[in-house]
Amino acid sequence: MLVVCGWVFAAGKQPVPVEPERMQTDTVNEMRFEYYYWEAVRQIVMGDYETAIRLFQFCDLLQPGDPEVSRVLGIYHYNGGRRELALALLETAYRKAPENAWYEYSTALLKDETKKSQKKGLQVLEEAARRFPEKTEILEVLQAVYLNDMRLKDYLRVQDCLDEQVGYNMYSAERRFQVHMALKQPKAAMADLKRYLDDDPSNLQIWLRYMQVAEYMHYDLKKLEPIYLSVLRLDPHNATVLNNYAYALVNDKSFAHLTPMERNDRLQHAEIMVRRALMQENENLSFLDTYAWVLYLQGNREPAQRFMRFVLDNYKNQKLPKEVQRHAKAIFP
Repeated sequence: MLVVCGWVFAAGKQPVPVEPERMQTDTVNEMRFEYYYWEAVRQIVMGDYETAIRLFQFCDLLQPGDPEVSRVLGIYHYNGGRRELALALLETAYRKAPENAWYEYSTALLKDETKKSQKKGLQVLEEAARRFPEKTEILEVLQAVYLNDMRLKDYLRVQDCLDEQVGYNMYSAERRFQVHMALKQPKAAMADLKRYLDDDPSNLQIWLRYMQVAEYMHYDLKKLEPIYLSVLRLDPHNATVLNNYAYALVNDKSFAHLTPMERNDRLQHAEIMVRRALMQENENLSFLDTYAWVLYLQGNREPAQRFMRFVLDNYKNQKLPKEVQRHAKAIFP
């Protein structure tokens, strides 16, 4: 159809006049809507929210179903406890402008007490993520919902999408580490951390995570030592690493096969490191247990018993770790 000077021409038909009064009314309403809409926005900037809401309500009368007006009024009614009205307005806003209203609509549904609404809220998020894959903020919210529901494989799938958008970074490695450990997949966690460290070997936090998984997997000293050294190069005074390295030196299976000289050297090295750790945290029971064990292996039974007694007394009603029980049994024959 071709519209010329207020007349509508259709092929094979006589021109049908558009009522001048209706045209004038529509034009006036559009102008009034524009005026009151931007006045409402101005009132928000000025901090007069009550006036802004009244103006938005008037805009809704002039042009019912405008997506931005529906979104704003939906938020207003939701905060006022008018749930059904709020959801109706937010749904209107989402259907007409999903790129602008996905967050408010999905959040209102997810916060509802009914499982039906919560399921719909998740569906809205998933739909928005499919329609706007470039919007990383949608993926972040969807990922948080999956995490809350412990849908960890879906969480990782969304992380794959995020990595495609912004690249593999420290946050990717950290998130993947957390999820893989929750899924009891330490090898996958190690692979994700190493992937990041290959690009940025100066990141202390990721090295500490890497060390944590290596210890969880009971790596032997041959594999652990390079990790401890890498961490200590970045943080020479890290008390936990100093203690754990010291303990690994004397607890590794290879310790039993050392020559007396090698054994003495390793014990001296371990003693120096655990002393450095204790200088920072002199009442840390794990550090004191390590120190008592090193003293015992050096043949210094009396000081070893003194430090182990302090450890046992301060555990009080707490359950003793198996390693501490084993050390105490050897130190106190």
